[in-house]
Formats: sequence, structure tokens, C-alpha cells
Amino acid sequence: MNIKTKHNIGDAVWFLDDYRAQCCKITGVDVQVLGTSKPFVQYRFCVFPPVKEEHVFKSKEELIKYIEK
Repeated sequence: MNIKTKHNIGDAVWFLDDYRAQCCKITGVDVQVLGTSKPFVQYRFCVFPPVKEEHVFKSKEELIKYIEK
């Protein structure tokens, strides 16, 4: 089984923390797979709680576009 993630450990990414845009490097990746369902991926950071893959973005502009939807 191969599991691909959008981002890698060490990548600097953007996400929301308490309604504030934050940029931080990924320090870990958590993956859960139950049966044949799509893998659940979370990224870990040194000073922030884990964030779901769908809420992590490569740039501040991508994060803003997501928020505007």
C-alpha cells in the first residue's frame, strides 16, 4: 500500500490557528487507514496542534482563496 500526502516533513506550510494565519514547518505526519476508506492525514508542528491535510496550504495566497469560499 502506498500513501501519498500533499506535503512532506520539513515543508513550510500555511494554516489557521485560532483564526490567525500561521506559517510553520511540518515536523511529523499522522496517517490513519480504516479498511478501504480514504486515508486520514494530519500534519504535526512543534508549537501548534495537529492540522488536517485539507486545512494546510503551500502558500498564504492558497489559504486566503480557501477562506474566501
